[in-house]
Amino acid sequence: MGKLNRYLNCTSGNTAIIFALAAVPMLLVAGASIDMARASRSQAMLQAAADAAALAAGSNIEQGKVGQVNLNNTVASLVHDFAMANGAGSALDSLDEVDSSFDGKTGKLTVRLRGKMNTSLMKLAGYSVMDLEAVSEVIVNRKALEVVMVLDNTGSMTGSKIGALKIAATNLTESVFDNVGPMSHVKMGVVPFSEYVNVGTGPQSGGWLENDVVPPGATWEGCIGSRPSPEDKIVEKSNGTGKFTPVGGVNCVTPLLPLTNDKNAVLAKINGMGSEGNTYIPGGLLWGWHVLEAAEPIGGALSEAELQKINGTKAIVLMTDGANTISPAYPMHTNTDVATSNQLTRDLCANAKSAGIKVFTVAFEVTDPTILDIMQNCANEPSMAYDAANGAALNTAFNEIAEQLSSIHISK
Repeated sequence: MGKLNRYLNCTSGNTAIIFALAAVPMLLVAGASIDMARASRSQAMLQAAADAAALAAGSNIEQGKVGQVNLNNTVASLVHDFAMANGAGSALDSLDEVDSSFDGKTGKLTVRLRGKMNTSLMKLAGYSVMDLEAVSEVIVNRKALEVVMVLDNTGSMTGSKIGALKIAATNLTESVFDNVGPMSHVKMGVVPFSEYVNVGTGPQSGGWLENDVVPPGATWEGCIGSRPSPEDKIVEKSNGTGKFTPVGGVNCVTPLLPLTNDKNAVLAKINGMGSEGNTYIPGGLLWGWHVLEAAEPIGGALSEAELQKINGTKAIVLMTDGANTISPAYPMHTNTDVATSNQLTRDLCANAKSAGIKVFTVAFEVTDPTILDIMQNCANEPSMAYDAANGAALNTAFNEIAEQLSSIHISK
């Protein structure tokens, strides 16, 4: 019995037994860490391939390279080819599904990649494969775009500066219209401005002009004065009681061009711009906003409901080469209270952005720090505000704005 008791009480070798019992879970933990690291790399590669395929296929849709017949089948084929070209096959041991769908109403393209990665040590725990999935969604922004260029035509633009502006605005117009897809609604307008904005002298329907007549004793060339505050910094969603006053005997630049899908009409308007008068930025900005409204006084734009239904964007490109020099004396712009004009500019920028309009700004050879700050803050984002020191920089700014207007973006 003594020998038996000594045998039962013996503890030598316990550490080896415990280590042997713990070795299996330790190996499983180590193996899981290795497999999870591999899975993380594979997931990143798969997501990158999905994003690249969605962007590339979306770009083809946007540029009209995909026909409307069997649209989704064609898109599916494009997605598969782009996904494979961007590493989807090498990311996994088996790529089981390349799925895509395109919603023509919302402009949303969804790409989904699914597959399997073989494990190593996790097989010991009964997990021989890991399922991986990547989803990417892009919005084809060209489903609807309405953009108006609000361009400084003041006397300081005379000479090479107006020439540089014409080149830059022409390039932006060409870029926007030349990339229009088959399902796109794309329109552009132009609002030249100096002391006043010219709405043209043709028949004005709806009775939005004061008296609907040319002011007595003056020749009306289409110039419009300012309405009293707060109507000088808002637009009306429907016809209101505040009418606009035609003013005569003042500097009135080239008449504005309402929204149109006629590229040649936009180019002709740009080419016909001149330069005269002083700077009153709020007038140009306000009428640029009017051009983007479906209601009078201009009309012709999509309503907010129509725009949201087809995933549309409204944008203003505001360009000036100098600071405000005059201010409103309602309806005339004969005062010189620059602080008032600057505050009106700030208010209009804020109100337009609150209404959902994307605002791009370009300061062209501007040295006044106040107006530079106003233009910077007027844009929706810092990347949408440009400070162009010369004609070449102006052209670059307009080209970059055109790219932003034409871009598609990953939404998820």
